[in-house]
Amino acid sequence: MKRFEEFNLSIEVLQGIRNMGYDKPTNIQAEAIPLMLEGQDVIGLAQTGTGKTLAFASGMLSLLEYNYDKSIKGVILSPTRELVVQIENEMRRIGEFTKAKIISVYGGSKIEPQIRDIKRGVDIIVATPGRLMDLMRRKVVKLDQVKIFVLDEADEMLNMGFLEDIETILEQTNTDRQTVLFSATMKEDIQRIAKNYMREDAELIKVDQHTKTASTIKQYYIETKPKARLETLCRLIDFAQIESGIIFCKTKKGVDDLVFELKNRNYLVEAIHGDLSQEQRMKALRQFKEGATTLLVATDVVARGIDIENVTHVINYELPQEKEAYVHRIGRTGRASKEGTSYTLITSREKSFIEQVQKQMNCTIKELPIPTNEQILEVKAAALLTKASQYFEDRRHQRFVDMMSAYDHHMLVDLSASLFSMLYEKEIGFDETQRVEKPTEYEVIRLNVGKKERVQAKQVLFFILDNSNINKRAVGHIRLAPKFTDVEIEKKYAKKVLDKCQNQRIGRNKVKLVRA
Repeated sequence: MKRFEEFNLSIEVLQGIRNMGYDKPTNIQAEAIPLMLEGQDVIGLAQTGTGKTLAFASGMLSLLEYNYDKSIKGVILSPTRELVVQIENEMRRIGEFTKAKIISVYGGSKIEPQIRDIKRGVDIIVATPGRLMDLMRRKVVKLDQVKIFVLDEADEMLNMGFLEDIETILEQTNTDRQTVLFSATMKEDIQRIAKNYMREDAELIKVDQHTKTASTIKQYYIETKPKARLETLCRLIDFAQIESGIIFCKTKKGVDDLVFELKNRNYLVEAIHGDLSQEQRMKALRQFKEGATTLLVATDVVARGIDIENVTHVINYELPQEKEAYVHRIGRTGRASKEGTSYTLITSREKSFIEQVQKQMNCTIKELPIPTNEQILEVKAAALLTKASQYFEDRRHQRFVDMMSAYDHHMLVDLSASLFSMLYEKEIGFDETQRVEKPTEYEVIRLNVGKKERVQAKQVLFFILDNSNINKRAVGHIRLAPKFTDVEIEKKYAKKVLDKCQNQRIGRNKVKLVRA
């Protein structure tokens, strides 16, 4: 593995990288930095957490000349406010010993201070597409002197509907610029941008980080019933002893609803999504970083901008739309070679998603049973006893010794158990009285009759019950198609249904059954 000193980076940039504690480059850095320093256009396909920011930031900071005029020489476009701020902070650390003037501009904050900063002179601007367009319309930002243009998280910007804005910005940028594009996927719109706005000899770098990411993250899935998802989550939180975790939901409303439920159960949790003000989002992140909040509940888009060290757990409360998003989500933990843990809650019908992810990522996602009352009690009790032992070692219990000495031994045992129970009940958020079980496992049986034969779901149900003599509760969903019907049968009864119902009739139709 190469070292940063082997690249032709500037002395000032190398000093900044050393101060950050980095010695050896990641795969994307090792491939992208030399190409950038040669002036090549670069298309980098890599997941979140692979070190992309340092790759393009070190190259840009080494190549640009500063302070000879007030023109903008470098532009970095990124989808969210959080990610823009994160990039600016990392660039300042990398460029600490350079003379580069770097600012970030984004919506949701006052534009006037940003305008004043730009008019004083700036070398590199990190921006969201919307705010940059606004500044361009006001004639505050001119891009005709830009030497290097970076599109970061390009696929996410396109998912958010920024294609036209990106194209407008690029069309007003110096045509001799060097263009660098980073994306997790190479979708059609990404190819269009590359074709229309990058040089023909642009170098494509594809770094498959799936296996590497998975190697530092222990991955689990928990199968639950749809109505028991919240209770399963609470049991998981109480069992897993999460120090700092991010929980993912599909929608902003889903985030708000879940945070409401978790706060009602006394968990230290905050929401973070696009409908919150910049101040609210930054406050939530600050509390999370400082440990005042244990859990953040977030949407996928906002989560791209969360770069927090020491996230111990990621929980997929709801599955993402795409398998790539799963990789981005769990990449929030297990960073910088540290171990992390991810949990994914699924229903029986979502199991195929887990199977596809395992195949695509070449990893193992183990099944974890829903934690029981006894398991949670054991874990929590051990943690409370450890904390009590620490109080004893620190002599923090001393002022209560005389008070407790007034009780006899038997009373002390009961009193200790009562105090322990009080502490335990404050520690947990799950409902001890509610029984949460793994959902029934079904097998799908296909019948060779359907809508064309004018068969109804009720007929199919009674056909199975009458011939196989199984309980109605063993039959799940019945789906009628034009030429066939699929029926969910509890696994333990599937063979019996196949044997007993084979070649029997529904009306005039002789029925054949097979495993779907």
